Amino acid sequence: MSGLKSRGFAISPSGLNRADPRPLRSMWLLPVIQLALVAVLAPVAGLGFGSAAALGLLAGGAAIAIGHALFAWRTAGGGLVLEASSGLTRLIVGLILKWLVIGAALVWALRSAHFAPASVLAGAVLATLAIPFCLSWLRR
Repeated sequence: MSGLKSRGFAISPSGLNRADPRPLRSMWLLPVIQLALVAVLAPVAGLGFGSAAALGLLAGGAAIAIGHALFAWRTAGGGLVLEASSGLTRLIVGLILKWLVIGAALVWALRSAHFAPASVLAGAVLATLAIPFCLSWLRR
């Protein structure tokens, strides 16, 4: 049992193999951290560049965070340890959905909502840069 625990698996009391909850929790925390980072920096952008820049920053960051949340839901939603083909299918479908949502949200923010392109892209870049800075903390 300790060998399974060290590889990211745990035996549940019901006898079903379930994934270790720590990586699953990290997958759900990343979009929250991304939204929090953008929400903290949006008022600063609003003071310096106006409310349209703050809303554009929020829209860009929210697009990335929603995409990552959708990927986490699709990839690890069930929590069961699956065979390789099912896991790979979940991963590929999750990635495709993530990028479709991110692309659609960014197009909406740039075209329909008429936010400044620089602020929307800055929000997307800030939310994306949260990933490498948070990885060591999230892997604990």
